[in-house]
Amino acid sequence: MKFNYKTFLLMLIVALIAFPQMRAADNNRVAKYHWGFFGDYNYTMHTTSNDGFTVYQHDELGYLTDIALGYPWFDEGKGHGFSLGGLFEWNINETFALGGTLGYSLMKGKFYDDKCVQDYTVNDILYDNLGARHYFKPTISTINLTPYLTAKLYKGLYAKVGLNLGFVVSNSAVEYQEIKYVHPDGDVWFIDSHEMKSNEYDIDMDDGLEKFQLGLALGLGYEIPISDNGTLLVPEIKYNLGLTNVASDISSPVFVNKTCDWKASNFSAGLAVKFPIFAKTDDNASETILNKDYHLTADLKTYGVDIDGKHTLNPQVVIEEFETEEVFPLLANVYFTPGKSTINDTRIRKLNDLDVSNFREEDLKADAIEINRDVINLIAYRMYDLPNTQVVITGYTNVDGEDTKNPKIAMERANAVKAYMIQVWGISGDRITVQEDKAAKRNNNPKSINDYIQENAKASIAPANDASAVLFTPINKIYIDKVSNPPMAEFNTAVAAEAGLDHYTLTVSQKGNPVVEFSGTSTVEIIPWTIKNVNLNEKLDVVLVAKDMVEQQVVVEDKVDIEYLSLKSKRSKTAGDYKVERYSLILFDYDKSDVSPQDKAVLQKIKSTIRSDAKVVISGYADRTGESAYNKRLAQKRCEEVNKILGVKNAEIKPYGNDVLVFDNSTPEGRALSRTVRVEIYTPIK
Repeated sequence: MKFNYKTFLLMLIVALIAFPQMRAADNNRVAKYHWGFFGDYNYTMHTTSNDGFTVYQHDELGYLTDIALGYPWFDEGKGHGFSLGGLFEWNINETFALGGTLGYSLMKGKFYDDKCVQDYTVNDILYDNLGARHYFKPTISTINLTPYLTAKLYKGLYAKVGLNLGFVVSNSAVEYQEIKYVHPDGDVWFIDSHEMKSNEYDIDMDDGLEKFQLGLALGLGYEIPISDNGTLLVPEIKYNLGLTNVASDISSPVFVNKTCDWKASNFSAGLAVKFPIFAKTDDNASETILNKDYHLTADLKTYGVDIDGKHTLNPQVVIEEFETEEVFPLLANVYFTPGKSTINDTRIRKLNDLDVSNFREEDLKADAIEINRDVINLIAYRMYDLPNTQVVITGYTNVDGEDTKNPKIAMERANAVKAYMIQVWGISGDRITVQEDKAAKRNNNPKSINDYIQENAKASIAPANDASAVLFTPINKIYIDKVSNPPMAEFNTAVAAEAGLDHYTLTVSQKGNPVVEFSGTSTVEIIPWTIKNVNLNEKLDVVLVAKDMVEQQVVVEDKVDIEYLSLKSKRSKTAGDYKVERYSLILFDYDKSDVSPQDKAVLQKIKSTIRSDAKVVISGYADRTGESAYNKRLAQKRCEEVNKILGVKNAEIKPYGNDVLVFDNSTPEGRALSRTVRVEIYTPIK
């Protein structure tokens, strides 16, 4: 049988395109069984023992060379082939599956043996260094049954082990020689020679082969979902260790050497396509399940959660627009990856020449984290406009962690920031002073130590003199802010499913437009949601859909009233409106409540703008480090220190500590910005 690779490739492509379109009966459940097809390329290794075997050859030329050179002995060979077939698997659980394949396999081999003698005479002609290479090429086809066990290792990755049971259905072989006459002065084979090839001899190996083959099958595969019905595309690599002989104790006239123990093992690489079969495809079983009285109920409650954590059932949400002026702090720190010291090891936004020419302070987003990604650019931008200003850059290093491997890392960090300002912004180097410092070790729990190491792998930029303090003034932004009251919603779901809950989906929409969606498999859930992306005077539709394991479904609906107050609508009312001013100040170092001189100056300016009829709210925060109660006391002290300067008698003090994290605390920038006090001034618009 001659294998047609083009046909095989075409069949494989058709299978990959067509079979994923076959839809299983259910796309919401784990398949109980899989069936499918596979195709492999095989690389076979043939080995023998006891010096291998020889094959008789009967053509005239072969007869002469066999006499002259001795019969060839074949002891190892290699070959290629393929396997095609079907598969079936039973998924015992999420980890293990029992399966089997049944297919056709074609195995080829190529053995050769070199022989050489000197001074051989044929028909009175003397041949020097007579040489021959003898070839033996068997082809064996088998029907294979391979039961196996698979075990999931990680996600779609699995390992398998099984037994390969093969039955030989056909075989053939050819044997031939290449005859060469090598010059006496050369020892290298087949150089400067004449060449002849003997006639190929077809050989029937029926009498010499073992009809049954047994092998140990090992494999690795990865299941890739290729459709929403659970169809899988599976690339696999496999190794089959031959346990029985292809031929041994040979008594046929084809082979010589009865104990050659010819074995064949192979590596395979291929693809399989698996289609799911779900338990409910058994009609009788499905009727049995569905006819049982499995109860399915669900409950949904919607709460509003205010900033103090108070819950209100069935809340009315007010989305209100405010004209807001916000002052954002300038965190003049550049944080590096611990152990690193280049600008590429920071989260700073790096600009090119075009970016520099288009950079404008007023274009910065009203976002503290984003503003501080541009801290070097902003300071350099201001230095460019104020040529008499100067800065001092201090590089820091830790006494713990990766920084200790490089004693020069603090100065490298300071010089990296200086080089960026010179090379990108063209700031003169004599306006920038660099120095170094070392951060002390913090004796605390491992989590806070890691945070502290991150925060002190930095370079800090500071004014070199009083006249340069203008470089570090906060950023002022005026914009329309949308504030939700209450700021959060909480959805409490409870599902009772006698047949077991398959999954639930909770969707929040407004006038048919999805706003947010949640899903899960827990029967009881508390789902918090920060209210945003809500802009219309339309109710929020909240829909809970729960489905159990027998395909029953229950739907529960709720509504949340929305009142949207725009600036225009508020100012048309006699009650008027408020102008909101927010000041987010970086006032404090870790575990400190002292107000810096720079922030005292900012607070004095704020104090001069507060009208007697304004409402003032002072909120204190902390980073994630430390206990909640301690951080609330620390936040209270910070608020009180701020209010001493503002001098507002009826100010509302809100010490949140780390119960409310105003920024992402996974980064040192976020933690530094969280050690803050926010001053909010609500002034009536008359």
